[in-house]
Amino acid sequence: MQQTNQVLALTTATRVDTTMLSRTSIAIQNNGPNAIYVRVGSPTGLAVGYGMKLNPLNVWSFPLKAGVPVYAICSVAQVAGAATDVTEL
Repeated sequence: MQQTNQVLALTTATRVDTTMLSRTSIAIQNNGPNAIYVRVGSPTGLAVGYGMKLNPLNVWSFPLKAGVPVYAICSVAQVAGAATDVTEL
């Protein structure tokens, strides 16, 4: 089973995952025109320029157990039609 969520990354740390209890991995695609920065586990220290940089149209996928949060931030808030897609598997 998989669950897909579309989230607008903001200029403050934004949680992008859901609470899917059976999650074993996650894929994040940046559909916005600006890079987003991603941090796993805690938003502490997440800022533009700090975290895993995900350029426009790039995808980052990795194993991640349920219950571990994922946060993203962007220098310019994303808008509808140019959001971040998050798929949990």
